Amino acid sequence: MEFLRLNKKVTVAQFMEKVYLELNVNIIKHQASKTFMKAKLLIHGSYKNQYRKLWDYCEELLTCNPRTTVYMETILDESSGKDRFLRLYICFKVLKRGFKVGCRRVIGVDGCHLRGPHPGILLTAVGINANDCIYPVAYAVVEVENKNSWKWFIEFLKYDLSISEQKSWTIISDRQKGLRSAIEEVIPEVEHRHCVRHLHNNMKKLHPRQSIKNRFWACARSSYMRRFESEMEILREYDGNAHRWLLDNTNPAHWSRSHFREAAKCDILLNNLCESFNSVILEAREKPNLGMLESIRVYLMERLKTKRVKS
Repeated sequence: MEFLRLNKKVTVAQFMEKVYLELNVNIIKHQASKTFMKAKLLIHGSYKNQYRKLWDYCEELLTCNPRTTVYMETILDESSGKDRFLRLYICFKVLKRGFKVGCRRVIGVDGCHLRGPHPGILLTAVGINANDCIYPVAYAVVEVENKNSWKWFIEFLKYDLSISEQKSWTIISDRQKGLRSAIEEVIPEVEHRHCVRHLHNNMKKLHPRQSIKNRFWACARSSYMRRFESEMEILREYDGNAHRWLLDNTNPAHWSRSHFREAAKCDILLNNLCESFNSVILEAREKPNLGMLESIRVYLMERLKTKRVKS
């Protein structure tokens, strides 16, 4: 247990080698995996018991961080007659205040799978500050990634960030399932950009050549309309099918700089904001819900302190 507590990134193969070197015993992979599972339960506690502590955790967050938005939603389990955890949204007061004061009105949203004992999706909203660094804003644990869960998350974001002048706001995403419909219902006038890398990943399934990728990116980077039209014409002459795929499946307003609004003062084409944040919390996503939430909170607290001291 202590070995795994101090060596969080150790693999099963490395653990099997350690057992052989120290005890001169060969164990099979299944035995090592069961040992890992038992040790993690001792370190993090039973995930079933952690669910019982979620209400206390939410109350403690509100007590220590007044005016923080913490909302947990439950559903009645008909078989047992008890409430069952469904969703949890968290947006700290200091993050809301910092975003409104010092960040551009650009938000990246993304969803990633939880890798711990409880299946679910972690939805994140990450902004960009005046120094072009990521600025985490809010996160939520939901049961599945669909229109309903995204609409629930976007409604909280709209309230916390006071998104009233919608035409001056921009959201960038990876075209997640149900997100576009949710945005059109909750904040229909906000500019919605699509990550160009994700868009090309869909395109290259039918048109995989590097030359087409280069011409597609030239279209995306075009900063004015005539340049965009010229690059699209070059793509059409080179490969009419790829050109037709773009026209049929996409809208340039979502992925080309030539069509972006000027209000955001930001021309990013990739959703690297959320990708960077998700990579940082990769280890936290392997823990049970309570341990994951606390790990994210500690990371945000330490990050804010480090940035403040540095500035």
